[in-house]
Amino acid sequence: AGGADSTGATDSSKRQATALPPKPIPPPVFNSISEAIRSPLSTTSQIFAMVEEEREKTVSGLTWVIAKEDRPFLWCKLLSGKTLDDLKDSSLADGFAAWDRTFTIDALERWLDNTGDNPRNDGGSIPDLGGLESSLVGKVLAEGRVLAKRTVEGTPPDSDPSALKKAERDLCSIVLFHYRNAAV
Repeated sequence: AGGADSTGATDSSKRQATALPPKPIPPPVFNSISEAIRSPLSTTSQIFAMVEEEREKTVSGLTWVIAKEDRPFLWCKLLSGKTLDDLKDSSLADGFAAWDRTFTIDALERWLDNTGDNPRNDGGSIPDLGGLESSLVGKVLAEGRVLAKRTVEGTPPDSDPSALKKAERDLCSIVLFHYRNAAV
């Protein structure tokens, strides 16, 4: 008893091999999207599920919109998996702040008009794109326009062109910063 069998396994190693791993602790349950996006314990999949659940509850013809005060928290959580407060204290936040200060849609459009298939920084009028292809940048700008309309839709005043331009700029800035950092 206690010796090795024909495979060389001992009784003790057999018991260890059949032991089940402990069950993972389930993530906490949140009462609202607002609560979940502010918690470091929430997961992006939880938040996506909560957003979809809210969309399904929406009455046909009405637009469900994330509250203005929740949007920065939602973006941070979905793009980085971290809370806004965690990101404010990180070097990633410093990098984004520096990037965002120089980011303009007009400069990117001029850059796209001049790049063709050979994207390069045009001497400082746009942020360093980290080698992103011009086709990707163009797609992000086009999608940013579509998503910006959805973002400001239903918010007073709905027809404010400066709100639409700001939403477009902010969306493109954060998405291109994300892609740029993933490419480096």
